[in-house]
Amino acid sequence: MRKYNNILELRDHAIYLYPGIEAYIPDENRREELPLEGIRDLYDHNYSRKDGIICFVYQRRIFAIPESWNMIEVLLKEGFNEAKFYIPFTNGEYPAGYWAEWNMLKKEQVECREEDLKIYNNRGYPLCYKEERRKRFEEKMLQKIYKEKGQCSEEDFNAISIANRMDMVKFLITFFNKQ
Repeated sequence: MRKYNNILELRDHAIYLYPGIEAYIPDENRREELPLEGIRDLYDHNYSRKDGIICFVYQRRIFAIPESWNMIEVLLKEGFNEAKFYIPFTNGEYPAGYWAEWNMLKKEQVECREEDLKIYNNRGYPLCYKEERRKRFEEKMLQKIYKEKGQCSEEDFNAISIANRMDMVKFLITFFNKQ
């Protein structure tokens, strides 16, 4: 699995959707040309996503890739804007002639999900949003408790915030029992 550092790395691993490229639809055992007219002109430096697929336009070339790792972060860092336009390969079809490459990218996507990495859903939240929110809540509660008690130095608090949560709970119990 790879983490992308810039748009060039992302572009190099995505499938280029050249004019006339076809999608293979396995359920119907047929090929169909992708309707990409106008996208490259209207949406340069934009991206769209749906059902785990990201489609982005870079230098008037359209690319598609299964969403994984930090792709949205890279696109935003590179100044891309989210837009709504046609996204191919969201219904099980794949780029005709690129079956092996597409399956490798899909496999990477599944591995990322299995490791509970930050994969974004259609609303822009990480799939592990609840976990992230819970971590932020715990940290805010710790900050509030320590500020009210005035018993914990900045250094101690930083040491606590990087400890794992079970150790944190044990620490809180023993810390306040000593008070």
